Amino acid sequence: MDGWLKALIAVTCVAVLAYVGWFGWTQYSAHQAKIERAMRAEEDRQELFEISKAKPGEDDKVRSWCSQADYSLRHTELRSNEYLRQIINNCNILGYLR
Repeated sequence: MDGWLKALIAVTCVAVLAYVGWFGWTQYSAHQAKIERAMRAEEDRQELFEISKAKPGEDDKVRSWCSQADYSLRHTELRSNEYLRQIINNCNILGYLR
């Protein structure tokens, strides 16, 4: 076998291994990001339940609290409260505001 053919095979093997490594890493990173998003969403959901003093399964109580908080954010001096704005954003994202 000629030397250039051996070099071509070696370079091809390195390229394939590099691609497989890159592909595996991107899949792993995407999976980790998905897990982190799910964990953050669960933490946000638990925070909403805690703030609204709702027990697990009392979604209507959380919806009611989110609606009242949304009204307060829009129509009272709480308009400039960034924490409340983030809570309302979580209510929207998690589907507690219609």
